[in-house]
Amino acid sequence: MSGSCEFGISPAVGKFYSQFNNVMAVLSKQNNEMTAAHLMKKLLPIISPVSVAPSNSFRRIFNCCW
Repeated sequence: MSGSCEFGISPAVGKFYSQFNNVMAVLSKQNNEMTAAHLMKKLLPIISPVSVAPSNSFRRIFNCCW
């Protein structure tokens, strides 16, 4: 939007984060990083490879610094 500080997140990235958060909610009790990483890789075709969403997701799974 011109002249505004608002920006929109693409629908694909929003869908990715929604599904990723669902996976993490289900796996939160088990804390199985490899299962979470495998499932996250299955969600990746939803978004553009240049998006920061995959990096953010891996950081969350493995509790890495931002």
